[in-house]
Amino acid sequence: STSGGEDRMQSFFNGLSGIENKIEISNSDLITLIDSNRPFCSVKQLIDLNNLAIKFGCSCPARPLVNGVAKIINSKITEVPPKESFVEFVTPEIIQYDLLMTSVKKTSEAAFKSLVEFAINESVNPVYSQSSELNSKLTYPEDLLFLEGLVNKYNIEMPKEIKVEQ
Repeated sequence: STSGGEDRMQSFFNGLSGIENKIEISNSDLITLIDSNRPFCSVKQLIDLNNLAIKFGCSCPARPLVNGVAKIINSKITEVPPKESFVEFVTPEIIQYDLLMTSVKKTSEAAFKSLVEFAINESVNPVYSQSSELNSKLTYPEDLLFLEGLVNKYNIEMPKEIKVEQ
């Protein structure tokens, strides 16, 4: 068991350190970041992302933006770039261990907020597969109703309590 950190990436690296202390990780092993507030992901998507990360070094789900995006300065919109040149990327993010460690050595664990950024720091452009509604995030109270609908739609089995006899 490891402790969380002050932010998402510190928690991720605390967990990775815990794994490194218990087993030897080879350079070609894949490391995956999955946000706990994105509780669903299909097995097919994980397999696709693993295959992409093996081939290209880093992968994640993404989809085109449907809403506008704007740059702001002092609470004022200063620029509206074309949304066609952007995607929304989400977890699970997968990266090759050696690529991540090379990037961390050049910067620091706190340098970026995603594995995608660590890959780009090493001139590796992550490849993405199409994200789906199963990659939705639980952020706002109204998201819970949507995720409960996904549980019913995909017939997702809910975790059951495990009773341990002492």
